[in-house]
Amino acid sequence: MLYIFDGDNAFVQHEEVTALKATLGPADMLSLNTSVFDGARVGFDELRHACDSMPFLTEARLVIVNGLLTRLQGSARKRPESPDDKGEDEGEDESKNSSQKAYRNRLLDYLPALPATTHLVLLEPAMLTAGNPFLRLQAAHSATTKRKALMLPNLRRPEGRADLEKWITTRAKAKGASIDRKAVAELVALIGNDLQQIDSELEKLAVYCQGQPISAGDVKELVSLAREAVIWDLVDSIAQRNLKGAMDTLRRLLNEGEPPLRIFGLIVREYRILLQIKDMDDRRSSEDLILARLGLQPWMLRQRAGAIAATSVERLKSIYRMLLDIDVEIKTGIQDPEAALEFLVAKLCQL
Repeated sequence: MLYIFDGDNAFVQHEEVTALKATLGPADMLSLNTSVFDGARVGFDELRHACDSMPFLTEARLVIVNGLLTRLQGSARKRPESPDDKGEDEGEDESKNSSQKAYRNRLLDYLPALPATTHLVLLEPAMLTAGNPFLRLQAAHSATTKRKALMLPNLRRPEGRADLEKWITTRAKAKGASIDRKAVAELVALIGNDLQQIDSELEKLAVYCQGQPISAGDVKELVSLAREAVIWDLVDSIAQRNLKGAMDTLRRLLNEGEPPLRIFGLIVREYRILLQIKDMDDRRSSEDLILARLGLQPWMLRQRAGAIAATSVERLKSIYRMLLDIDVEIKTGIQDPEAALEFLVAKLCQL
């Protein structure tokens, strides 16, 4: 069975994978029959070997690949401005495009013959474009291929805000709690569309309110931005290349019981925001446009001004690539999350 989950809603993608795992047998046996790959690096033969392998002492094998179809979707090659601009780079682009096309065609030929015992999950960080050949394949083989487009609610649109508010109400109910409309609006104002953080805060609020409806006052009292502010202190120390300050803040978070994966996720989120702000700032976008485009509050932009001035788009892109690499290493068990965080902070302070 082939599953395609595309879109920027990583939280729901994770829940879809978790739900799928629950249907494939005991967790301990499934873990022995699970392979996770970085789509930017995995070769076709390596992927096929993992998919063709028979499951060990169970009936199902799970293969998860992050970002493969996004990689194979490719991008349009830029035309040279003049004949003199053609050269080595264009030749490299043509070679890369040719390699990606060959990979894409081999994968399209192989997927209809995927073994019945294998469940291949393709997780994509963005929505696949209309006309993508893998979406056509899904439509032609709907009995053995499922696709879910999972996008975060767009808070710049009324329908997006309404969808998020409905999701919060439903999520609270699933946790055995009720929440009034003002409390929902307060959560959205404080957190935005970060579903993982909202879910975590609802968990705490449900326990805190002990069966009583969650009110806006409860949200204001319990859902503080203190933890995020500490994460920002960590990122700001990294931006200033202050290794001691960064390590002290990291150890403080760990000592206070903050899960390493949540710390890592918040670091990734901060650098994604910084990269977007820096890119728009370099293109001389107005503050109002940046705030509207990224869904930020004015104080969030002011808070990041120092870090933005102290870095460059190139450095931020380099950091973001490193974050993606470490994310894969943590998820595939190559690195222990806590050790990976310490290595990451030390490395970032050197860039």
